Parts: sequence; structure tokens; C-alpha cells
Amino acid sequence: MGIREIAASYEFVCDGCGKVEKKQSNSRPSHWTGLHISADAYDYQGCAVADASVNRLLCPICTDATHKAINTVMTVIRASLVSGSREEQADD
Repeated sequence: MGIREIAASYEFVCDGCGKVEKKQSNSRPSHWTGLHISADAYDYQGCAVADASVNRLLCPICTDATHKAINTVMTVIRASLVSGSREEQADD
């Protein structure tokens, strides 16, 4: 009778590109990011009825792309808000 030890391994899959990384422990791989956006889903009366949170595990490449996308969107939003307030001031 022989005994063979099979070590446990964990596969981490990037939710962006599908990259797979295997580790011996279940801790998140280094330089990977856990992205969590907390939100509620509301019914027609405005009551929170469900969890609409988004959870993603991202590899370093997808993390960089996500950072750039968020920064770009926020810059555009800020610019539109600033230009909108300037237009309101011009109307006065």
C-alpha cells in the first residue's frame, strides 16, 4: 500500500481577461486586485430590494486598465459638471 500526497491548489481566474494563476494557498495572488462596488437594486417605490453589488477579481494588467477607465470617466464627468455650471452662470 502506498500513500501519495496530492497538494491542494487553488486557481484564480481574472474576471477581465480570463488569465489563470494557480497557488498553494487561497490568498489572493500578489498584485491582483479585488474590485468591489457596493450598490442596492431599488423597486419602483425607491426601496432597496436586492444587492446589486459588483465583485471582480482582476489581474495586474486588467487592474491597470480599470484604473485608467475609472479615471477617464471621472475626468469626463467632472468636466461636464464644470462646463454645465459655467453655462448656468452665463445664463444668469
